Amino acid sequence: MEGNKIKVTIDAMGNPKLEGVGFSGTACDRAMAPLEAALSGGNMTRENKPEYNELDTTSDADQHMTWTG
Repeated sequence: MEGNKIKVTIDAMGNPKLEGVGFSGTACDRAMAPLEAALSGGNMTRENKPEYNELDTTSDADQHMTWTG
């Protein structure tokens, strides 16, 4: 999972946008779910990248989050 990141962008209207970088499969869903809930109450529009359809090779034990801001 080395190198996986979540890019958070807030537009001028205060709308959050999250982008998973380096994830494959549903690992991105698991990593982003807490942020989606905190930033929007879970009501975010989602666009899956092609990597979403790749095999998820991480386990929940591999998941960790770092906040840089």
